[in-house]
Amino acid sequence: MVATEVDLQLIAMLLRIDTDADTLKIIRAYVSAAESWLRNAGVEPDYNDGLYTNVVAAYVGQQYDDPEGGTAKAGDVTLTAMTEQLRLAQTAKQQTGGDAP
Repeated sequence: MVATEVDLQLIAMLLRIDTDADTLKIIRAYVSAAESWLRNAGVEPDYNDGLYTNVVAAYVGQQYDDPEGGTAKAGDVTLTAMTEQLRLAQTAKQQTGGDAP
């Protein structure tokens, strides 16, 4: 599942970014990168999961604020921890055949 326009608008709202056509292109590119990053970490796209949406928003926020990635941020640990939580929750859902607790 790829981010819809509604998902992009929600992410922009979460980050308090005013959107115009050019800004939405930038956000869309960062969202795509976040989805790839999460998929590579073993997490399937699920915009119905608030944690997934927040991880994508956190990734987009970091990239939007510092596109060159020149500074280490405390958020890096949070992104890694949230990604691990998503992966574990999705694995548990697959193993139980339904919603994980």
